[in-house]
Amino acid sequence: MHLVEKKTVSHWPTFYDKQIQKVTKKNLIIPPDRTGFLGVIVQAVKQYRKFSEEQVDIARKLFQLKGTKHLVGQHQ
Repeated sequence: MHLVEKKTVSHWPTFYDKQIQKVTKKNLIIPPDRTGFLGVIVQAVKQYRKFSEEQVDIARKLFQLKGTKHLVGQHQ
């Protein structure tokens, strides 16, 4: 904070223990016992996206076939 105070020419009071030399970072956003669960969710989303893309392809082909059938029926 001393650097911030120096660059901004302002006072930023801090309240921390000055005897702490090093802060260790722990990634506790996702507990270790839940990371497998997140993997299952990711896999389910990937499968859903694949299924959705396949259904879009089927729907598109069906629409095209119906359009072709309609055009052929008009010319007879």
